[in-house]
Amino acid sequence: NVRFAAADARAASDPASEHANSTGTLSICDHQLVFYSESASRGFAIDYPSIVIHAASGESPDDTHLYCQLDCLLSDAGDEQPQDAELLTELRFYLNQHQ
Repeated sequence: NVRFAAADARAASDPASEHANSTGTLSICDHQLVFYSESASRGFAIDYPSIVIHAASGESPDDTHLYCQLDCLLSDAGDEQPQDAELLTELRFYLNQHQ
């Protein structure tokens, strides 16, 4: 079940990922956070246990965003990660304030 959805959400990730740096729909569901960019024809779903920190953040109303720290990297399924890679991703979702 979808508990919240926001169209025109802008996603940004660190490290940068082609999956996240776009505009799309953010959906908060019962067991996952889902982001899909129709214009890029791609997206991702994150199970809640992979989200180690989450918060509403921002120093001004224009900078308000949902912050998530993940214990994994956003990558194509099957991509091999280097053994010494730090498995941590920071995601920020900037929502359209007029929804």
